[in-house]
Amino acid sequence: MFSKLGISFASNGESQSKSKIRPILEEDQIIDLASMKTFKDRMKTVSSFIASYNPEAISTPFKGTDLKLTRDEKTVIFGSKDGRLAKLNMETKDIVLDTHIDDKAIWTIELSKDESLVYVGGQHPTIKCFNFHTFEPAGKFSGHKSDVFLIIISSDNKSMYSCSEDGTVKLWDLSTKDTKESKAKHRDIAKHSKAVQAIDITPDGRYLMTGSIDMSSCILTKDSGDWAVASTLINDSPIMAVKISETLKYVVTGDEDGKVIAWDFYQQNKLKVFKDTASIWCIDVSEDGDFIVTGGKSTNIMLWDMAKERRCIELKGHKQMIKSTVITADQKHVVSLSNDSKVMKWKIPNFEERTVINTNRTVIKLWFSNENGLLYAYMKVNEDSSDKYMINAWNLINYALVKEFPISEPNIVNYYKGPSDKYMYFISNADGIYTMTSYDLIEGLKVTTYPLGRIEFVSFSVSLDNQYLFIGQTFKILTFRLGEKATMYNWQIYHGGQVKQIVCTSNMKYILSADSLNVLKLIDVELMADENVRNDLEELTMFKEAGSDFIDMKLMNEDIVVIVSYNFTVFWSIDKRTVVKKVDKPNVSDIGFSLDQNYIFFRTGSKIEIWTSSDFSYNCFIQYDEDLSSYHISPDNKTIAVSQHDGNILVSRSPLATKTIFLCGNPSEKCQFISYASSIIDDSSEEYNGNFDDWIIEPFHYNLLHLYAFYNFDEYLTLALKRKSPFFCTALGFSPLTIALEADYPNCINAILRELREVFNENPFVFLSIESCLPALNECGYERLHSVYDILFSATKVVGLPKFCSNEPKFPVRVISDSFIPKRESFEPSVVYAEEGKTLEFLQTFVKVPLLAGTSESIEFLQSIEDCKNLRIYDTEFIQTLLQEKWNQIKWVAYLQAIVYIVFLVLLSLYTVEYRNDSFLVAPFVVNCLFCVYELSYLASSKTKYFQDPWNYIDITRIFAFLIYAVLIWVNVLPDEDGFLAALILISWVRGVAYFRIFKQTRYLINLLITSCRDIAAFLVILFYSTISFALIFYALLPYKDENGETIEDFFVYATSFYDLNLGNSNVEGFGKLEWGFYILVTILNPIIMINLLISILGDTYGTASENESVNDARELIKLIFEAELLMFWRRTTIDRKYIHVCDELEPVFTEQEDLQKRKIKMLKSRVVGMTENMKKEEQIIFEMIRLIQVRNAAVSDLIEDYEYKKAIK
Repeated sequence: MFSKLGISFASNGESQSKSKIRPILEEDQIIDLASMKTFKDRMKTVSSFIASYNPEAISTPFKGTDLKLTRDEKTVIFGSKDGRLAKLNMETKDIVLDTHIDDKAIWTIELSKDESLVYVGGQHPTIKCFNFHTFEPAGKFSGHKSDVFLIIISSDNKSMYSCSEDGTVKLWDLSTKDTKESKAKHRDIAKHSKAVQAIDITPDGRYLMTGSIDMSSCILTKDSGDWAVASTLINDSPIMAVKISETLKYVVTGDEDGKVIAWDFYQQNKLKVFKDTASIWCIDVSEDGDFIVTGGKSTNIMLWDMAKERRCIELKGHKQMIKSTVITADQKHVVSLSNDSKVMKWKIPNFEERTVINTNRTVIKLWFSNENGLLYAYMKVNEDSSDKYMINAWNLINYALVKEFPISEPNIVNYYKGPSDKYMYFISNADGIYTMTSYDLIEGLKVTTYPLGRIEFVSFSVSLDNQYLFIGQTFKILTFRLGEKATMYNWQIYHGGQVKQIVCTSNMKYILSADSLNVLKLIDVELMADENVRNDLEELTMFKEAGSDFIDMKLMNEDIVVIVSYNFTVFWSIDKRTVVKKVDKPNVSDIGFSLDQNYIFFRTGSKIEIWTSSDFSYNCFIQYDEDLSSYHISPDNKTIAVSQHDGNILVSRSPLATKTIFLCGNPSEKCQFISYASSIIDDSSEEYNGNFDDWIIEPFHYNLLHLYAFYNFDEYLTLALKRKSPFFCTALGFSPLTIALEADYPNCINAILRELREVFNENPFVFLSIESCLPALNECGYERLHSVYDILFSATKVVGLPKFCSNEPKFPVRVISDSFIPKRESFEPSVVYAEEGKTLEFLQTFVKVPLLAGTSESIEFLQSIEDCKNLRIYDTEFIQTLLQEKWNQIKWVAYLQAIVYIVFLVLLSLYTVEYRNDSFLVAPFVVNCLFCVYELSYLASSKTKYFQDPWNYIDITRIFAFLIYAVLIWVNVLPDEDGFLAALILISWVRGVAYFRIFKQTRYLINLLITSCRDIAAFLVILFYSTISFALIFYALLPYKDENGETIEDFFVYATSFYDLNLGNSNVEGFGKLEWGFYILVTILNPIIMINLLISILGDTYGTASENESVNDARELIKLIFEAELLMFWRRTTIDRKYIHVCDELEPVFTEQEDLQKRKIKMLKSRVVGMTENMKKEEQIIFEMIRLIQVRNAAVSDLIEDYEYKKAIK
């Protein structure tokens, strides 16, 4: 089904299959994670534990009805419903003997104590006996009138007891039995009115117990050889199974309704009553009587605790009713037989250790006190039809009650207990007059009483320093200053409805209030002093807009408040006035936090979910049997206390700080989880099961994602992450991605990163768990790594940041921060925010990065970037910003080194040109010694890494060459001073070229120069080869002559002349035809072909260098940073990771389609403008024509009037 990579984690050739994993860990064993050196060791330990608790299932060819174990527990004898008797080898899991003894069902079997005979009873009144080794018939016992349900052989092998549907219990005398004639003596020792379903007898044969369908059970005692009924237990349902505990403390009955009742052996009163979901068929009890094992129609094996009030254990695995259960002699396993044709062997888990405190009161609130380490409960006591309240406290050693004090105020309407464990406050109402009273929880005494008068009261809160009392009313918040009396400080309208809850920050600077309209407000307490100043700073309306009713609100720390509504929960930052994270989580009742603020707890009915506060992510859950009324975690995270509506307080260990193995999930599904996890371990899983995604294995802090990654189940990883399975690191910092990277499982790596990218927009904190994986991702060269880096440095998800600035800062403005969330104040005063101006965008890294130069993690990360095979990462803003920040930290080292080197070159030049004397040589010698110390320090820090940089070889050569030169000059033994000095100058000036790398403008050119030299190396070899070859040819054909006509036999002259020919200079004097032929060949090959080939090579080099400019630039920069960081050895062990926040100018980006649309709009706009102008011109013409017409009309009118006037005169 899966494409495995063939990588095995087993050592010494051992397979990882289930059969070869040996249990090495018990549930109560203290686990030392530090002693397990590698992750593989820890995972093997977990795998072994899971495999050891996965039941061994043996399939048989028929449905079993009863089984018995031999003394060595290597063989199981069982009967079946179709009349077969079989012998099963538990080690080989094979049926070694099988025979058909009857056509009717076998109900019961029993072994003789010497294990030589097998006794069988069933759907026939006759009991049959068979040879244990051969299953040959060995006798019959007749006497019952109907089905035989159960047989027991006495410990001395002399008696047999049987019960039957005929209502009798018979005693058979085996010592006088005649097997041939079947005349064994028998007699009835007990009778019931209906069928006797079960019997049991004590090992010493003194007591016998019966269980009948007539709903009664008899306890018989043997007195002087006769059996007599000592007592009768009356039940309200037919009894199907019975058992006597070996300690004789109690007897057990199991009935048709599924009740398991433990009765006091001597007093016959009920000690405990347990309830299964269906009828009980079989019972066994541990030797010490601490627990009871039952099986029946429910298909589950149930383990009931008799020692303490611990939750029952369900062993799930059978598919049909269970007919028989047997506890092994070592008391560590249960062997069961079921109608599903399977025999199963289970390792018995430990009961969950917990203490039950019965208060018989209604528990309203629970808390562990950080002041005195006690467990407190605020409870309601119903007496005489009136409500009274009290507070109790228990110690955590034996949970003895150590404090108990009543709350004396009548008519308490509300209470408040803030972050402090010292005080608790109560509001009482007496005839409309309200009073607040404070109690000292440590001393158990009333401290102060503050009359508040006739006021409206809805809710209240008290500041941590006890200086302010805030009372919520309809629309208003009433604030008192608390001293000797309560003095009104402020009374203002803040809300449009009733103020349901108020919380105050620990620094007493702000309060947050929520109203009945689901609107929340942030209010400045200090500004309350001035009535003319509006002090509600922020309004949160998202719950009102979503129509989600407000439920609860608590401060996680000074900055983060967690607000729970009916449909979702919000983490809101007071400091940044923005939503940090929104979680769609309905039906949350309330929230809580661990004292160290590392964990967040959500209560939903009978379940407590555990979230981590570092990334606001879900981890796991704790499931209880009933709904909870309150809960709290101890200050050390080791204990959790919950209260139920029946008044019981359950105190148990917490998974957060456990030192023993703890499977955190729904206890009723523990067996299914172990079975599923085992199928992953032994590679037998056929289908993904998402029901266990949020289970967790403590103290390793593993979930199934870690197992999927370790065992290379990439498809399961994908499905689990799509279902939002919790993604987190183990107790020692290994995420599923870390595991996949270490094992080199590319499919798992792809699956994890692909799904994390998918959920990033919804959960921007998702990558925090993989920040330690970045070096390994770089080294493996993950093909989509550049896409991951594009996400890891992108636009922040924080809303409410400014949009514009009025000044022109030097963009981008970078801020290094410990906070995940960018803060607007961090960029001030560099950025001046405004309502309009330059458009801003805020970016951030979504993981912490090692920015501090010189730390081991910083050096490791730099090295991984340089070694990364995915060159596209160098183009990402993440890598470029990271390198720029690091360069800003260490560039002073490079600049200082460059300045000192310039001084050295100046001194060397002055020595060469002007001051060639021993005294002046001291100056460059001293500078050279400084570089010698530097190089030796660099060598000591970088070790073998030092020899990977060619520039370091030049450094060593230059330093020691100068030292030798200076010493030889001073002792005056240098034969060729000028030549040595020339070589030294050459090396020194060549090394100086490397310092141009510190400037971005010349870094590219230096890289191009180095790349060009490397690319033409092969070309130069061929050029040298051809030059020498032709020099030899002409040396043979045409010897050179000097000015006197004498032949020059020095070959060096021929070689240099042909090198000069490569440069275009030639001398053809004295050439004959043969010489001209070779000369033409030379000129074609060397000056023409070779030079054009060189141009082509350098052209390709330039093209490649231009194409990879960012890559080459980044790698050169890394080398400079790396060199500086290696010298900062004092920071090696420092761990310092930071976020990078960036404010930059937002440049509008348009796609090609958007550009086309933009051009069309512009064209239409110009046309509209042109048409408008034309219309205006035409309008003016029309107006002018109208004016002219009006003038002409007026003139015509005048003429007409004049004409009519003259006519009238005539």
